[in-house]
Amino acid sequence: ILLLIINVSYAQVLYSPNQQIKLNFSLNSNGEPVYELSYKKKSVIKPSKLGIDLNAASGLSDQFTIAKID
Repeated sequence: ILLLIINVSYAQVLYSPNQQIKLNFSLNSNGEPVYELSYKKKSVIKPSKLGIDLNAASGLSDQFTIAKID
């Protein structure tokens, strides 16, 4: 339960001007960036990983940390 509380505190949420669209960004317990989208409080995109896969190099999809929150 404590891990869930910590993750929620790192979430960043964006709303549309009319507050009907909500876009949430956070890190999961593995340090992977994830996002989810809802419209009128109904899920449109369930939590999904963000990342970049690179040819001939390691990808940029996990082990992120929060450096600063303003």
